Amino acid sequence: MIVSLAHNSQLGLFSEDQEFLKPALEALKIEADLLYAVVYDVKGRAMAVESEFTAGNIPDYEKGNVVPYRVPYASERGNEPMFRVSRFMGQEIYEFWAPVLTAKSTEDEFIFLEDEGAMAGHGKNREEVIGYVRVGISLEGVNNVTRDVVFSSMTILFFFLLFGFIITFFLARMITKPIGQLAGALSAVEEGDLNRRVEIERGDEVGTLINSFNRMTGALMEREEEIRLHHEEIELNNRELLEKTERLDKQRRKLDASLKEKEVLLREIHHRVKNNMQVISSLLRLQSGYINDDKYKDMLKESQGRIRSMALVHEKLYRSHDLNSIDFSKYIKNLANSLFRSYSMTTHKVVLHIDAQDYFLGIDSAIPCGLVLNELISNSLKYAFPHGKSGKIEITLNKLTGNDVPLLKNREGCDRSHNHDSEALELIVADNGVGIPIDLDIKKCDSLGLQLVSTLVEDQLHGNVEICRDNGTQFRICFREVVYRKRI
Repeated sequence: MIVSLAHNSQLGLFSEDQEFLKPALEALKIEADLLYAVVYDVKGRAMAVESEFTAGNIPDYEKGNVVPYRVPYASERGNEPMFRVSRFMGQEIYEFWAPVLTAKSTEDEFIFLEDEGAMAGHGKNREEVIGYVRVGISLEGVNNVTRDVVFSSMTILFFFLLFGFIITFFLARMITKPIGQLAGALSAVEEGDLNRRVEIERGDEVGTLINSFNRMTGALMEREEEIRLHHEEIELNNRELLEKTERLDKQRRKLDASLKEKEVLLREIHHRVKNNMQVISSLLRLQSGYINDDKYKDMLKESQGRIRSMALVHEKLYRSHDLNSIDFSKYIKNLANSLFRSYSMTTHKVVLHIDAQDYFLGIDSAIPCGLVLNELISNSLKYAFPHGKSGKIEITLNKLTGNDVPLLKNREGCDRSHNHDSEALELIVADNGVGIPIDLDIKKCDSLGLQLVSTLVEDQLHGNVEICRDNGTQFRICFREVVYRKRI
């Protein structure tokens, strides 16, 4: 207000015409708290007054002197407005002072240029004080205005805060509501409800999160359906496998029962074969009692020995666990002891020494080997130690490896073949008796026993026989176990 009055008073003070000052003062009548307004010229004379009171009541008005206020005003504050608290009509007031300024151009200032030895002048515009305005305002009115302004400001602030709270509440609701629904859907999914969806369509980050959640639950449902179908397929396969297992188990039980039955039958067969051979042997022994010729008695006795050797194989098979093979080392001991008893040969004169490695031999090889052993041991007992001569019989069974294995030939047209993966065996029967003639050929001799040895080794075992005549007689037989081809 004071600055506006100072500006509007420029023309009146510059022309020193009071008529130009009246409009500026009349414009202040709308101010309810205005007590007075005075316009002074630069000399301190009152040029115009506006007041609802008499001019004599205005402080310092009668004196018409503003020097006490103007001088410190100009020196301390420059050209800025100033105010003071004063009293007027028994009440405190605010009294404002402000200079009235105008621009003035001068050309009386010069600058001496020493370097050029000349003077140069220039003009400039500056502000000049041409008067002052003085306004008195009621302090109570100012306080009322201040209170009104503060009240209005507080009211506006309250409404702004209320509006902000409402906006914040709705914004929070817009954010927390979908978040709450999303949290509930997550809890439902955690409990296994994959059908839960959040039905909110938004274009912001929350909407993107909700769409991602819905796609995730949809993918989980598809995966769960795949897993369910896979489980059903597995259960179906398990049922089929269980049924197949039950059928196989039933078949296995039938096969086990059949195998057990066949095993019993096979044992019974071996037992009956052994009994029948013993019956034949007994018949031969009884028949020999009616023969007076020693030559024929010896023939029957040799036949009995051969039958006993085969019967012993069936007895061992009958007592074995697998019915396919026998422990041949034990068989050798039993057969040799039986022959010693048959020929009434005591071990005091003829010593029996057996060195046989543990080896299980199948029936296809055990029977010809048993017959060969029977012939060779019988031959030693009958001819190697005449006239009660003492001596020793040695029987050896070894496994051959590497270069010790001789070349074994297979016969064409046989129903049997060597198992070339089986181990090669060496069977040695030796005695330190009188020995056999050097010119004796076991393949062409008149002895049935030696002919049987050659035939059985070459035709049945597909092996070979070597005879050594040093310090008695030694038969070395090399062969591999014979494996029959399948008959059915």
